[in-house]
Amino acid sequence: ILADILYPDKCIYCGVWGETVCEECVNKFERLEEPYCSICMHPVSKKSIGEAKYIICIQCQKRPRFFRKFYAPFVYSGYVKEFIHRLKYGKDYSLIPYFIRLFTETIKGVIEIDKIDWIVPVPLSKKHFRVRGFNIVKIMAERISYKKTKELITKKAEVLPQAGLSLSQRIKNPINAFSCKEEIKDKNVLVVDDIFTTGTTINECAKTLVCAGAKEVEAVAFARSVME
Repeated sequence: ILADILYPDKCIYCGVWGETVCEECVNKFERLEEPYCSICMHPVSKKSIGEAKYIICIQCQKRPRFFRKFYAPFVYSGYVKEFIHRLKYGKDYSLIPYFIRLFTETIKGVIEIDKIDWIVPVPLSKKHFRVRGFNIVKIMAERISYKKTKELITKKAEVLPQAGLSLSQRIKNPINAFSCKEEIKDKNVLVVDDIFTTGTTINECAKTLVCAGAKEVEAVAFARSVME
């Protein structure tokens, strides 16, 4: 408590003392709002869905999804994008506790943890771990449930980082790049990642788990890109 008084946090956006991100600035984190795809959570226009309750977006119609549903609280843009970039690429380790706290608070009540057998983080290569010095996705998974977190997926081959690739490259880049360490027959699995862009990485992980015997796969991330 004394340390908090003597060395209070300072908002990374506006400089106000008190929190890593003050309440006013965190309210500027864009949230994903309905209506959106029932599978991947991509926003859809109200005109296109009519009275439909179960909505499948064009992208999910084009490419089969191996996960049943996905959830992310935030849109990967603006303040959210800057926050993640500071954390992942700026190596601002001081942001990790706030990131994890915000993530766990926003997914409360959304993930039915009692129905999940294993929580599987999207794997981070040894090369990228050495560069960053931490694995934020594994930390996210363990904060949902340390006991249920299991690193089941490994990369069969090194793939390019998704950041900086074109849309078509992002879709092709992780295809058939993963393998599962063991059979997981009839298990319900939750895949965790930090960012959902095209969804290819999460989908390939889900496919790998389904091929290994998973009964059902769901997925969660901190933020999701929204394509125009």
